[in-house]
Amino acid sequence: MKFVVFFLLLALAQGACVALLAHPARHLLLWPALSCVVLAYAYARNRPHLVSGKSNDGRVSWFWTTLNLPWLLFTWTTWIILAVFSREPRVNRLEGTNIYLGRWPLLGPDLSRFDVVVDLAAELPRWYSFPHRYEALPNLDGMPLVHDTPSVEIGPETVVLVHCAQGHGRTASFVVLLLCRMGITSTVEDAIALIHAHRPLARMSRSQRRAVTARASLASPVSGCARTGR
Repeated sequence: MKFVVFFLLLALAQGACVALLAHPARHLLLWPALSCVVLAYAYARNRPHLVSGKSNDGRVSWFWTTLNLPWLLFTWTTWIILAVFSREPRVNRLEGTNIYLGRWPLLGPDLSRFDVVVDLAAELPRWYSFPHRYEALPNLDGMPLVHDTPSVEIGPETVVLVHCAQGHGRTASFVVLLLCRMGITSTVEDAIALIHAHRPLARMSRSQRRAVTARASLASPVSGCARTGR
C-alpha cells in the first residue's frame, strides 16, 4: 500500500505543477504523472508486467518502457550509485549449496561459473550476456512474488544465481521457496536464517514473508517446508 500512496502522491504533485506553473514546457510533466498513475495501479494489483513488459527471456516492451521511462531512469541511476558505493558483496553463496544470491549483475560478477541465472527484477532489463540457461521471473520490489516457479530445472548440482535489483527481498523470497522445494531446509525459519547468515541485508518485507510462509507449505508435495520447526 505504501508504494501505491507514494506513486499517487507523486502523480498529484506533478499534476499540480502542470496546473500552477506558467512555463510553456509544464505539460511535459504529464508524462511522469501518467507513469506514476500506472505504477500505482501496478502495485495496487501486483502486476509486474506494467513496469517494463519484461518477458521470460529478459526482453522488455518498448511501449511500457517508454511510458515509464521517467521512473525507470531514476531507478537505474539509483541502482548504479548504490552498486558503486555499496560495501555489500555482489553475490553470496549459501554454504552447503550451489545457490548464490546477488544484485543485478550488470557490473559483475563473472557469470561463467553459473549454470542458471534467475532474474526477478521487473524494472531492470537483462543488459548482460549469459551463455547458459537464463529465465526472467519479473516481480515488483517489496511485493509478494507473482512469478516464483522457474521452467528451468534447478537440482542439487545446478549452480544457480538468483538476483533482483539488490539481491534482497525478492531474491530472499524466491530462495526460501527454492530451499523448501529442494528439501535443503526443513522449515521456513531455517531457510530465512540460512539466507541471513550469508547475506544479512536479504530481508523480505512483511507482505513477502507472509506470502512465502503460505506458499512454502505447498512448495513441494514431497519436501515442502513447515512454517516452523515445532
